[in-house]
Amino acid sequence: MPRLRMLLMACALAATAVGGANLVRNPSFEVDADGDGVPDEWRWAGDAKLVTQTLALDKGRDGKRCARLSCTSFKAGNAAAHAMLCQMGVAVKRGRVYRVRLWARAEDIESEMVSVALPDTAVWQQCGLGDSFAPTTQWQRYEFIFRATRDVGAKSRFQLWFGSTGTLWVDDVEFEEAGRDLYRPGHVIPAEGRINLVPNASFECGPDGWGSAEWDRAVHWGGRMNRLFGAVDKGIAFHGQHSLRIELTPESQPVSYFDYYDLSRMRIYAPLAANIGYLEVEPGKPYTLSAFLRADADDTPARLAVRQFMGGSSDRAVRVGTQWQRVSLTFTPAKRWCYVLAGPDLRKTDQSTHPPKSATLWLD
Repeated sequence: MPRLRMLLMACALAATAVGGANLVRNPSFEVDADGDGVPDEWRWAGDAKLVTQTLALDKGRDGKRCARLSCTSFKAGNAAAHAMLCQMGVAVKRGRVYRVRLWARAEDIESEMVSVALPDTAVWQQCGLGDSFAPTTQWQRYEFIFRATRDVGAKSRFQLWFGSTGTLWVDDVEFEEAGRDLYRPGHVIPAEGRINLVPNASFECGPDGWGSAEWDRAVHWGGRMNRLFGAVDKGIAFHGQHSLRIELTPESQPVSYFDYYDLSRMRIYAPLAANIGYLEVEPGKPYTLSAFLRADADDTPARLAVRQFMGGSSDRAVRVGTQWQRVSLTFTPAKRWCYVLAGPDLRKTDQSTHPPKSATLWLD
């Protein structure tokens, strides 16, 4: 097995879950039955006296088709002064939760922002979806979660729009019931296209994408760790040129404080390195977190762990020596998102009744 694939990873052992029915018609803009160069089921909208815009087919992110909305002149004047890509009749039911995903890129949009919404055009009331995003010149995926506030059918209008000149490309729109996924992390790292789900797993990009989280039990309301405890080491590495060195001593040890109501001062004995953001995983399928670890002394206690969104965790205590060794933790998530942790653990536990006062651990 190549070393790169053996490094710190959460490697999926199963295929991606299949989503629900897509409520948008011609979502990938592949269908143009009349050959007019405009994707079927889609249209542009806006005040033609104020805005000059065109909707056409173009090369998509995967080499197939996408929609291109171009606005060459724009003048503000009323609520219909916008360049808009839209589709009528995207039905939703009040109280149900929906997820919208789409790929987009843009060029020269002076307003910078693109809005997304689902109004009921019969009464011009919003149906729960109302958000915006700032597309770049590169294809990126955007996602929105909302709870429908009213029943709407043929008179609904799913719309993407901006209020300036510029060009927007859109591809692979998904509009489906989200079920239990209403509550989700703000920073999700998609699994699509990845073998190792953990970004910058070998620290070749420095500390980018890494922070720290204590494994010690919190005894108060505040004082959580909020930055990386450790430093990138350019001299010791298992793979490439870098590793993460975590040096934990009584002098360097993080301390958590809290001063309301009861005063609290708690030393952190297990400051674990953790990836920033939540990794996208498939509930019910096994994954393996693995890391290469090395310590400055034999029998150094350390820990691998996984924390899931909205509660639930898996962890494994390990002992590390002065030579690089691979340790792993296989787990089956119950949630769609998690983050991974690894580092020294100098707490007194059943597995480590007399932990050292100091330890240096390298992670790669």
